[in-house]
Amino acid sequence: VQSPRNGVGNGYFDAPIFPTYNKLGQYYDDYGYRNPVAFTTSGGTTKNKEGIVRLNGKLIAEIINGLKFTGSAAIVKRDGWNTAFNQTFKLYNWLGTKVNSTQYAPPNNPAITEAVGNTFYQTYGAQLDYMKTIAGDHDIAVMVANTAELFETKAVSATRNQLQYEGLYDLNTAISPATASYASLNGGGASHWGLVSYITRVNYGYKDKYLVEFLGRRDGSSRFSDNNRWSNFYGVSAGWRISQETFMRKFEWLNELKLKAS
Repeated sequence: VQSPRNGVGNGYFDAPIFPTYNKLGQYYDDYGYRNPVAFTTSGGTTKNKEGIVRLNGKLIAEIINGLKFTGSAAIVKRDGWNTAFNQTFKLYNWLGTKVNSTQYAPPNNPAITEAVGNTFYQTYGAQLDYMKTIAGDHDIAVMVANTAELFETKAVSATRNQLQYEGLYDLNTAISPATASYASLNGGGASHWGLVSYITRVNYGYKDKYLVEFLGRRDGSSRFSDNNRWSNFYGVSAGWRISQETFMRKFEWLNELKLKAS
């Protein structure tokens, strides 16, 4: 993706009554050191490239009757490249005389910044589900699962000034003289985080009328210190499907009535 580095949005502030060029075809200085077309066309360019790879997989297998295993994995890898540079240009009055305005002039310009960054995200999951009906009235369902996530990112950037050749935009073509207010600027950074979870759920139902559910999970996150990294969470609920009771059959207009507490 390529776009202008400078001047985007400047036209919102200028009345559309001035020409873009003077009678000689040069950039016209409309408002005093302003010309939105000049800035967006000749003021520099930003180029972004990104490569993305996504991989997903899922496996479902029935181990024995009523016991099912589900495994999943996903990976996303992004690699990004950014090149942004300023270009020097001049503005003129209507007669062709250069006004006292050279945009992005030496010693700091024309400047170039190049940045490279990548991210890598992984997520994995494993789950066991077991369902069993006993004596036709007792329904039992148990689920245990484990999930894990890992995210990593790293970026490096560098800036140099006074590009020497128009049309050749690379760090090595900028000389960064000592007269510039900055000779070169370098930056970078990296981060990563991980999350691991253990999850369980137990359901019990009697004659599809009386229902009980227990939920539990244990999460560990690298975003917290060692003493606060792990935490447990629980939940319990019970339900009564009143509409399944014998005494409710006379209410034919009522399809479903359930009372639940948690």
